[in-house]
Amino acid sequence: MLPLVDVSLILKKNYILIKKDSSSWFFWLVFIFFPLAVAMVLALFKMLSSDSVNVLVTAFTIFSALLPNIIFIQFDILKKNPNNKLKENLAESLYVNSVYALLISIFILALLVIFVCISSGTKLIDFSLKDYSTILLYSYSVLIYFLVAHFLLNLVMIVRRLYIILFPTSLKKENKSE
Repeated sequence: MLPLVDVSLILKKNYILIKKDSSSWFFWLVFIFFPLAVAMVLALFKMLSSDSVNVLVTAFTIFSALLPNIIFIQFDILKKNPNNKLKENLAESLYVNSVYALLISIFILALLVIFVCISSGTKLIDFSLKDYSTILLYSYSVLIYFLVAHFLLNLVMIVRRLYIILFPTSLKKENKSE
């Protein structure tokens, strides 16, 4: 793969961090099987349409613009607390998760743009969506919905880690009250 666009290191690092934080079965259940089940059910009820694609493009354009700000926030936090090991470890995890979420967001946007081009009749490779069967549209919908659900779970993980970094004393108080 071209070294400038090789994202395998991001994928590996994110996978390693998630596995370090949870057991293997929990990872597969929460980050793979749950989003896949949600995607399959959603696609049964509502396959992708031009309206849903427009909403997703808007949402992921906003996410793609906001995710780098999380990375900047964590660098600012680390500058203010240079010798805090807990914050350094969480910041590394937050950084990797943020970059991974940004990568997913860009990938979803690319798939949605391809969907828009094909469904509008634009000839990319001399075929159109009208030539496809319902099964292929369902499969494409499942893929998009899976990636959206996976992205949202990663976003929740990012928000949780950001909360722990920003408010470490509130986490200690919550653990003592339980």
